[in-house]
Amino acid sequence: MKHAWKRIIVVGMIAASLTACARREKIGPLRAGRALEKQGEYVAALSHYEQMKDEQFRDTCIQNLRYLYGDILDAMQAMNAQTPSAEEYFALGQAYYDKAESLPDKQAFLPNMSLDLRQYADAQRASFQERALASLHSATAMQPNHADALLLEGIVYEEQGESDKAIVI
Repeated sequence: MKHAWKRIIVVGMIAASLTACARREKIGPLRAGRALEKQGEYVAALSHYEQMKDEQFRDTCIQNLRYLYGDILDAMQAMNAQTPSAEEYFALGQAYYDKAESLPDKQAFLPNMSLDLRQYADAQRASFQERALASLHSATAMQPNHADALLLEGIVYEEQGESDKAIVI
C-alpha cells in the first residue's frame, strides 16, 4: 500500500510539472513581447508578435502595440529603414514627448494597494522624456541649428524642473 501511495504522489508531481511547462509555453510569447516593449524595443516586439502562430492573438498583440506606441514605432521603423537624419531623430523625440504628455498628469488617482498609479505614470513619463531628450540630442548633434529640436528640448528640460538647462538651450 505504501508503494502505491508513493507512485501516486510521484505521478502527480510529474503531471503537475508537465502542466506547468505547458502553461508556460502558452504565455511565453506574450511575456517575451512585453519584455521587449518594457525595454523600449518596439520594432523587435512587433517582429516578435508577427511570428506568433495564433492569428487572432497575433493581431490583438500587434493592435495593442500600435495603440500604445504607434507614433514611436513608426518613427523607429523609419530610422531602421535608412541612415537616420536629424529630422527622423526629431520625429522620434517628438513621438516620445507626445507619449509622455498623453500620460495622466498628477491627477487624483484612486488609491490602490497593489499598484500606485501616480508613481507608475510619473516613472513612465520620466522614461519617455529621457528617451525624447536622447533623440533630440542626436538631432541637434547632427544639425546644431535645428530650431524645432532645440525648442522641444528646452520644453522637456523646463517640465523636468531644470530651468537652467532650458535657458541654455
